[in-house]
Amino acid sequence: MFAVWPPFIADLGPDKVVSMPTVTGVSVLICCHNSAQRLPPTLAHLTTQVHTENIAWEIIVIDNASTDDTVSVARSVWPADGPAPLRVVAEPQAGLTFARLKGISEARYSILIFVDDDNWLGPGYISRTARIMEEHPEVAVCNGFCSAVPEDEPPSWFTDCHHYYAVSDPTWPCGDVTGTNHEPFGAGMAIRKAAVVRLQEQGFKPLLVGRQGKNIASGEDTEMCIALRLAGWRWWRDPDLRFQHYIPKGRMNWRYCLSLARAAGASCTMLDLYEFALTPGTSTLRGRLRESWFRDALWSILRILRQPRTLLRRLAGSGEGDRARLRLEAQFGRLQALIGVKPGRRAAVVAQLREAQWIVRDGPAGK
Repeated sequence: MFAVWPPFIADLGPDKVVSMPTVTGVSVLICCHNSAQRLPPTLAHLTTQVHTENIAWEIIVIDNASTDDTVSVARSVWPADGPAPLRVVAEPQAGLTFARLKGISEARYSILIFVDDDNWLGPGYISRTARIMEEHPEVAVCNGFCSAVPEDEPPSWFTDCHHYYAVSDPTWPCGDVTGTNHEPFGAGMAIRKAAVVRLQEQGFKPLLVGRQGKNIASGEDTEMCIALRLAGWRWWRDPDLRFQHYIPKGRMNWRYCLSLARAAGASCTMLDLYEFALTPGTSTLRGRLRESWFRDALWSILRILRQPRTLLRRLAGSGEGDRARLRLEAQFGRLQALIGVKPGRRAAVVAQLREAQWIVRDGPAGK
């Protein structure tokens, strides 16, 4: 899901990247929670992959605490003579992050592609991803461009809000986009397994868990991009990587869009801690205020109160399609998340991040 990129992480430079072995294969990871209805077309598009004759690849369906027929549908829909083997594994702990970590641990190959249960990959997605990773050993995260496939005619405001639905803007830059505000979406994102494994071995633990059932929490993909960037890796966006996002009519409404904005705002309360971790601790009043839970909460309240007209529209349930409403919802989401985090825990997380061994601060990554 989309989350606002914190604009604080400086470019670490090409001398601080890790060189890893070349591609040995591709594992496509499909994280599913009650995906029986959405999964068939997603798998059908994977059968159309081209130029994979010399690429070893597999599909892993991660059943994340489903209560429907996701498992049986996955096994029955995929043809016995399909272009790659398909496995189903279970992750009983609800949460997209947990499902992805399970998929990573089960994957046999060095390149992982995360596919949501409503993502339809273009025919050359796997082969092009493998080529990018072979040609750019400094890249750990890459993806391309996502277009929307709405079940119904989209509302007029969708064009201004498509990023909340992980739909790309065709004007976004391509190539090395490291350190910009164009980090890859989790949908369709490819990563190097060795890079994530190294993060885990050095003590990285995600702060965000992603979606949990009907709870549309977000930001876990942004956090992974931040972590890999801080570990010295590069990001890449490629114009030839194309996929589609099927959006059912139940999600193509203003109320759902507002909930996505709240989720994005909430995720930033944790993503901001990486900014604090990159600066030395300080005993000055100004330094303590900068990282203070109370300061953040106060600023969120002030930003809300500075929009009285928008706040009145919110109370009246009006303002459909108004970008100011989305910004206001993001602030409400941020404030709600702050209320749920104890100030002491926040300070402890920052202190742990300041000591993290996986963050590259001086010298080449991996040392």
